[in-house]
Amino acid sequence: MKKILDSIKNSLVEEIKKEGYICDSDNTDRIVDSLIKENISKISKNEEELEDNLFEYFDEILNETYKFLNEKYNKVSQYDQQGEFTRYFYDKKYSFNSIKELEKYFKIGE
Repeated sequence: MKKILDSIKNSLVEEIKKEGYICDSDNTDRIVDSLIKENISKISKNEEELEDNLFEYFDEILNETYKFLNEKYNKVSQYDQQGEFTRYFYDKKYSFNSIKELEKYFKIGE
């Protein structure tokens, strides 16, 4: 599991270096979830083993990944009026007070 976690951490660090942030929001392809599934699939021999491994390891790896992100990066998050959750993790060299501020700075949605 350490190998999987290290691979995920390295991928996240590279993505944040490249983009300046990662989006971890409802109704998006969550990069954290995708990386976990991708890495677990690499160690699984077939579809059945993949499902077993996801069931067994997903939550633990997810918790460790969020622990890493919370320690290494800043974040900004909110719930909108419909209850949809939006969160960004970003480099500590920046400081944003709101989602709107971050999205304006990185020109997200333009």
